[in-house]
Amino acid sequence: MYERTRNGGLRSRVKSGEMITVNCKSWMKLGLAIVLSGAVNISGTAQTFDSSATGTVKGAYFVRQVLTIPDANTSAILRAVSLIGTMTFDGAGNYSFTGQLMDSQSGNAQAFSTTGGYAVSANGFFQVANPIHNFLFPNSAGSDIEFGAVGALGPVAIVASSTENSNGYNDVSSTARLALWGRWRSSPARRKLQTATMTSLLPYRQVPV
Repeated sequence: MYERTRNGGLRSRVKSGEMITVNCKSWMKLGLAIVLSGAVNISGTAQTFDSSATGTVKGAYFVRQVLTIPDANTSAILRAVSLIGTMTFDGAGNYSFTGQLMDSQSGNAQAFSTTGGYAVSANGFFQVANPIHNFLFPNSAGSDIEFGAVGALGPVAIVASSTENSNGYNDVSSTARLALWGRWRSSPARRKLQTATMTSLLPYRQVPV
């Protein structure tokens, strides 16, 4: 609002303090509009996995995976499945696995082979189709993904696990370049890791590890 001066001019009737308040409110409204518009843009953009480094994982790798299915109420392990064998990555997003699988329901080891997809991002994140899921749910093979990371050098080692899957199981897999597996098997570090692993699994003696 304005008022007329004695010499006929116009001046603002808004005091300096009031003007600051108005300006602050204006900036707040502008900031809120920017944030809201940014939120709309973010929510409208689908996230995709960066697979630009998939070619860095190629060749034959030794794989060990253990999967357990717990009771939803007591967390007691109802079923356990493990596999061991060779996973061959083609460097283009596909793998083939050949090895042995042990299922606590049957109690016997059996030959097992499967195929699936994988991807590696530039920052080392890794995703792969869960091979034991393919055994448990062949009609939905490839639908469950393990997420993890690859070693910085080579890469020579990969660790991954399925998270927030709808089937209620827990799993972890470790993968090492096959060319290095012979040296690892005979190393003192491997024996220490094996002892620590078996000790940690004593409460779950029914798990085939």
